[in-house]
Amino acid sequence: MVRHALEGLPAKSIARRLELSQHTVNDHLGAVYRMLGVSGREELFACLRHRAPPAPDHRAPHSGGHPGRGDPLPRQVLTSPYPG
Repeated sequence: MVRHALEGLPAKSIARRLELSQHTVNDHLGAVYRMLGVSGREELFACLRHRAPPAPDHRAPHSGGHPGRGDPLPRQVLTSPYPG
């Protein structure tokens, strides 16, 4: 979902591609914004551009806290159970 948002797709198009409601897409993107401490797509793009690549698979799973700006991006932000 984040990948589609960073490609510039509107929530309606993301919802269609992932077979979700637009409301669900907006809710999930809002959760990602809150998790990363950003207020929209432009800040999300800047935040992701300045982050280190994700750690290898052997790292401990994300604890659910809010990562700092220098922390690796939580795995759940990068992956999706949905195709696309």
